[in-house]
Amino acid sequence: KRRIVNEEFIEFVHRKLMPGGYIHIATDWVPYKEWIEEKFAPSTLFTGGVVERPEWRPITRFEGQGIRKEHQVNDLRYISI
Repeated sequence: KRRIVNEEFIEFVHRKLMPGGYIHIATDWVPYKEWIEEKFAPSTLFTGGVVERPEWRPITRFEGQGIRKEHQVNDLRYISI
């Protein structure tokens, strides 16, 4: 699969972040949200999960398309430990 979130990606992002830094991911595809949760769950490098959509995050064209198709949009935030 061509999904960017995998074990290697999680380790790479962790090396780039200071403790307390975070990665924020938004998706309108529930299977991908579940995939992300599955990949981060065993990680001892991050803590976090689903969060409310922050006001600062713009609605992208892709998100707008998902909303029009009645897809559930999910925001996930994982904080570096």
